[in-house]
Amino acid sequence: MAFLPDGVVKVDADAEGQVEPAAPLAVTSVPRGEQPMGTSTGGLFALALLLEALIVVVGCATWGWFAWGLARTWVIAAPVTVLLGCYISARVMSLVPNLV
Repeated sequence: MAFLPDGVVKVDADAEGQVEPAAPLAVTSVPRGEQPMGTSTGGLFALALLLEALIVVVGCATWGWFAWGLARTWVIAAPVTVLLGCYISARVMSLVPNLV
């Protein structure tokens, strides 16, 4: 069997020369969006475009309801509306402040 062990391998090594200490990791500054209660406003433009697209889809669904009937409009408009809802919720969640 390829992924089952069939024995134990023992490895032993001796250090040669001087051991260098690890450099300490120092954070000089934390970006504003990563600080506690910080928000990221970089997605506001995309959020505005997605909300406009949602308005257009709802308008088209309303027109489709009168033109095609309720069942056909559901088949066409529901997946698009759910997809836009997922994208909008992802953008809104980036505006929620960091709690820790």
